[in-house]
Amino acid sequence: MYIYVLIIGVILAVIGLAIIGFRVRQVARRIHPSIKKYFVISLNVAEIKQNADARDRTFPLRLGKSTVNVLVEPEPISEEGTEIVEIQEDGETIRQSISDTVTYAGRIVGAEETSDVRLTITNDMLAGYVIYGEDWWFIEPLKKFRIDADISDYLVYRTKDLRFKFNLEDDVIPVREEQTEPGSLPELPEGSGYLPPPHQVGPNIGILLVADPEYEQQAKTIGTVWHQEQMSVLHTVNGLYKKNLGCWFTPKVWILNYKDLKNCNADKLLVDLEKVVKSVWGDLRLLKTRMDKNAEVAHLTSGKDLDGSTLGIAYQPGVYSLSQQQLFWLGGGGGFGGPPNLAFQNMMIMAHELGHNFNGLHEEADEWCVTHFIWCWDYERSLMWPTFYEDNNDWISDGSLNAKHNNRQRIKNNMASGRNHNF
Repeated sequence: MYIYVLIIGVILAVIGLAIIGFRVRQVARRIHPSIKKYFVISLNVAEIKQNADARDRTFPLRLGKSTVNVLVEPEPISEEGTEIVEIQEDGETIRQSISDTVTYAGRIVGAEETSDVRLTITNDMLAGYVIYGEDWWFIEPLKKFRIDADISDYLVYRTKDLRFKFNLEDDVIPVREEQTEPGSLPELPEGSGYLPPPHQVGPNIGILLVADPEYEQQAKTIGTVWHQEQMSVLHTVNGLYKKNLGCWFTPKVWILNYKDLKNCNADKLLVDLEKVVKSVWGDLRLLKTRMDKNAEVAHLTSGKDLDGSTLGIAYQPGVYSLSQQQLFWLGGGGGFGGPPNLAFQNMMIMAHELGHNFNGLHEEADEWCVTHFIWCWDYERSLMWPTFYEDNNDWISDGSLNAKHNNRQRIKNNMASGRNHNF
C-alpha cells in the first residue's frame, strides 16, 4: 500500500516538475514579461517615410489578423532650428539644432472616425501607436528587445494583451498655495494703456526636454538618437493631451547633461534637473521666465534604475517632473521588471507626471468595471489612477462617472488661472 502511494507521489512530483519546467521555458521565450501576446512584422521604413512625406500616399500595416491602409502627414513636434544643448562631463557645451521632421499623424483609410495614428519615422526607424476601433496597438523596433534582430523587424502588440501592475502612489511632491508667491509680469511698452491678463497656458505649451547619460547610451545601443526617442514619446503623449484637453507640448530646447544628472534617487534627481535647467534656460519657477521664454515645464527622461523602483515623480502643481524611460536593458534591471520599458509604459508615465505638474490628482481619477458576472472580472482606469495597470487608458476623468472626480477641469483650471505666480 505504502509503495503504491510512494510511486503515485513520485509520478505526481515528476509531472509537477515537468509543468514547472515547461512554464519556465515558456516565460524564458517571452520577449518581455509584460507582453502575453504579440507578433513581428517586417517594414520598409524608408519607403513608408517617403509615402508619409508625400502626404497623399497610403502604406499597408498589419494589425493582428487585419491589414489596414494608413495615411499620415508630417506633424512637426518642434520648430525648425530648435536648439540641442549637450553638456559634457568636463563642462564643455556643444550646441546644434533640429532640422528634420520625424513625427507624423493621421488615420486609417475607411475608419477615419474610429482611428488615430501617431508615428515617429526616421530614415531607418519607426515607432508609435495606432488606435483602431477599440484596440490600441503599439509598434516598436524589435532590436530594442533583441539586439541581434534585423533592423527591418518590428514588434506589434495591443494594450489588452499586456499584463502588469506598478505603484505610482508616491510620485508626487505637493506644492501648497501658501508655498507660492506673486510673480512679476514682463514689462509692457510705455503708454500701452492696458494691464496684462493673468498668465494663461495653452493650447501650445512650451516644454524643456532633458536626458541623462544612461538614456543617451541606451538610445545609441538600439541604433537611434536620444532626442528622437524623446520626440517619439512626447508625440504620443501629445495625442493623449490633444484628445482630452485640446492642448499639446512643443519642445523649446533639448538638453543632454553628462555632468550633473548622477543621482539614482528620484527626489535628488529632480533637484539636479532644476539646476541643469537653470544653467541653460533660467529659473523656470519664476513667472517672468516662463512668460518671457514661452516654456512652462521641464521633464527629464531618465535611463537609470531609480531607487525603490520609482517610475516617475513630479511637483503638483509645478514645473519639474521626470520619468524612468529605460530604452534597452544594459543590466541591473529596469523599473518595469528587467527588460526595457514598453513604449506604452513610457508614454503613460510621462503623461501621468505632466498631469501632476498641472494639478491632476490621484484622488480624482476613476476606476470602473467593464466585465461583471457575480463579481467584477475586468476594470479600466483613467490616466491619473495611482496604480498603473495595462487597463489604464488615455481618458482623463471629467465628472461623468463621479461628479467629484474631474481631473480634466482641474488641469484646465490650472492652465487658465493657476500658474500666475512663482512656484
